[in-house]
Amino acid sequence: MSVRQQLTIRLSGLGIGTASLDGHSIENAVSGIDFHVQVGEPTTAVLQLVGGLPVDVEAEVEAQLPEETQALLKRLGWTPPEEATTS
Repeated sequence: MSVRQQLTIRLSGLGIGTASLDGHSIENAVSGIDFHVQVGEPTTAVLQLVGGLPVDVEAEVEAQLPEETQALLKRLGWTPPEEATTS
């Protein structure tokens, strides 16, 4: 799952700094950030959350399922959204 948001990280020369997500401070809730960079693709940041903290997430997302996963779900009775019919 991927969601596009503005991640801002500011570090001092000592590696101490701040992190915010869409303008909201997150440094007290995040224990690490991994970046995945691939040519021709958007850079992805994966946040590791501090354990034991309550987390509420509300997002509108676009899920991308590999063809193999879609085929398996269809065999189990799933109807993809573009194929769904309303009654």
